[in-house]
Amino acid sequence: MNKNELLEILPELKKATDADPTDSRKRAEYFWRLNDLEKIYLEENDYSNSEKIILEQNRYSEGINNSANSIGWNIYKHLKSAENVDGQKVYNFINILTSIDFEKPSILYSQLAWILLKINNEETWFLEYFKSVGLNDFSQKDRLTSEFNGRKISPLEVRVVQKLAKIIEKNEISSEYDWILKHIESLLPKYPNEVWLKYHKGKLLLLLNKLKEARAMILEVLKKQKSQFWAWSFLGETFENENLDLTKSFLCKAVLLGNDEKMLLGTRLKLAQLLFREKDYSRAKSEILKVIEIRKSSGFKIGEDILKISESKVIKEAVEERNMKEFYKSSSSNAEDIFLEQFNEAAGIVTNILKERNIAFIQFDKNKTASVKIAKSINLEVGDKCRIFYEEVNNRGEKKYNGVKYEKLANAEFDFVKEVKGMLKLHPSGNFGFIDNVFIHSSICSQLKDGNEVSVLAVYEFNKKKNEFGWKGIKLIKN
Repeated sequence: MNKNELLEILPELKKATDADPTDSRKRAEYFWRLNDLEKIYLEENDYSNSEKIILEQNRYSEGINNSANSIGWNIYKHLKSAENVDGQKVYNFINILTSIDFEKPSILYSQLAWILLKINNEETWFLEYFKSVGLNDFSQKDRLTSEFNGRKISPLEVRVVQKLAKIIEKNEISSEYDWILKHIESLLPKYPNEVWLKYHKGKLLLLLNKLKEARAMILEVLKKQKSQFWAWSFLGETFENENLDLTKSFLCKAVLLGNDEKMLLGTRLKLAQLLFREKDYSRAKSEILKVIEIRKSSGFKIGEDILKISESKVIKEAVEERNMKEFYKSSSSNAEDIFLEQFNEAAGIVTNILKERNIAFIQFDKNKTASVKIAKSINLEVGDKCRIFYEEVNNRGEKKYNGVKYEKLANAEFDFVKEVKGMLKLHPSGNFGFIDNVFIHSSICSQLKDGNEVSVLAVYEFNKKKNEFGWKGIKLIKN
């Protein structure tokens, strides 16, 4: 039937259905003709009438086979196609979806999860929906990581749980803390690299006042996000009731790392409040004035929490601290120490540098070498002795050592390092050579000629290609 024909017969079908509510055949006829009209309205992008039809279908769906799935698909198609979805419409649809028994698990369950996640702006209806339909019916596809424009996209199952956690945390819905925490903990073994799952677990544990557990989890986050200011600030929150000096240290580290001043506003305000509480009025004044400056330049309002500090007599009378950067640096050392306690520590020697990637390789045992990003403040050269903090990771069954931080050492002795003197024997290709049984890399050979008497710094290491240990020259020692 076309649109006009449907509009003509539907009033009569409705009248007949209402006249005898027990006649399931008449109700089914009315329901499916409504469904035909719904398809037409969706094709015409007539979302106002589409919504009315869906609501009407729901009123007459009882006892009709597959009616719940039909309504569910109509809601999905409507939400996917409509450009503007107002709050009342969404609430109407959520009320329907939570009252009907559509198939689960199913493609419909997954598609509804996807579209509702897409349109949700952290409103609580998202929580109401999943509390009703549950979180146990995601498909195998919903549990796969994907890519879009070269960017990794977390599995749908993970993104839904993360959004739920964010809503619960933001609105402080304490009755749901344990519920969402349980789901996060069930996902972490399946998705061990999902940092935001760990973040929300840490946040929820903090809200539940389980400080030690929260701290351990947030440290796991910080390991992966050590260059992000918010991760340091977050860890500092776990010390607020125990050690304000440590909280201050983490806030200072966060300020040092932050690049976007608008994003740093919350961290700066926390630091200002802490300094004010400690009666460090000169630094508190500097910090709160910075907050006001950024908020004004960004067009933000100056809240009462800010004015409470800036307008106080002690702040007005205080002399502003001008060298806050030195204060941040000196205060952040305790935070860095706590962070580094999570890692192994060893003395080693720089054996290679990849300049194009800004990575150095530091050997700290005969068969152990860590890769580390070279810091701007501490340049490295082959042969430099260092103390390195590292973590051991498993990469496809092979142990790898990732450096986190390094410090140069003036003196250190290693049983896998020695100075080798002798005559260089170049390979005919000129790409490598030997001094006795010590392999000399092309980077050294390119500076020499066959037969030169030279001294090189060599390390004893494991050669994966030959599957054996041996000595390798890493640096020419110039007299």
